[in-house]
Amino acid sequence: MAELVGGAILSATFQTLFDKFASLEVVNFRKANKVKHVLFKLKIKLLSADTLVHDAGRSASKSKREAMA
Repeated sequence: MAELVGGAILSATFQTLFDKFASLEVVNFRKANKVKHVLFKLKIKLLSADTLVHDAGRSASKSKREAMA
C-alpha cells in the first residue's frame, strides 16, 4: 500500500516537474524567436542606413565634380 501511495506521489511530482520544464522551453523558444526577429529588423535598418550613406556619398562626389567643372 505504501509503495502505491509513494509511486503516485512520485508520479505526480515528476509530472509537475516535466510540465514546468516544458513550459520553460516554450518560453525560452519564444524569447529566442523574438530576439531573432529584432535582430533581423535591426539588420534591415542598418542595411538601409548603409545604402543611404553610400548614396549621399555618391551625390556629394557628383556635386563636387560638377562644381569643379
